[in-house]
Amino acid sequence: FSVVFFSKDLNSARFDGQRIELVNRFNRVYREVDLPYRVNVKDDNNYDDTSGKSHRLLIDDIDGDGNRDLLFIGVGVNSGDTDHFGTLHVHLFDGEGNEQNHAVAFDSIEAVAADTSFFVTDISYNKDVVIDLDGDGFKEVVTYFVERLEAPSGVVVFSMKEGAAKTFIHWGHIQKMIVRENAETG
Repeated sequence: FSVVFFSKDLNSARFDGQRIELVNRFNRVYREVDLPYRVNVKDDNNYDDTSGKSHRLLIDDIDGDGNRDLLFIGVGVNSGDTDHFGTLHVHLFDGEGNEQNHAVAFDSIEAVAADTSFFVTDISYNKDVVIDLDGDGFKEVVTYFVERLEAPSGVVVFSMKEGAAKTFIHWGHIQKMIVRENAETG
């Protein structure tokens, strides 16, 4: 009975700003994972609105092997103790809590406006979509972000298979993001 009670069957996860706890179906923590950066956890982390998010925990089969994985999306704080802005990170853990991949969007983006160059370092992560874009069975993470002053904004596509990110910048404010699978691949 005690072997089942302490099983490593990923059912849910909790996060306190520095540590992720993997929880089994008996509501027992069977693994703790410390992150190498701090996330200022936002109390209202509603994914249906457009205000900035601090983090997201998603349990799904990300790598297409039929087992539940944990995907963590979080903003490592760059600025201050109360800010929800910083560097965007995505981690993929298997069901036992072993990190499979970690991708970082950027530490800063160089932007040019009116012949002046400046660096954007504080972003607010607003939306995400987890979907298999290329039909290879491994889901990608597509996020929308906006800089603290709402310009520039952009989209980051994370390949968790490769542990890489591609950033697309838009100088204005993105109003809507629509992501769908390629009709030819799925």
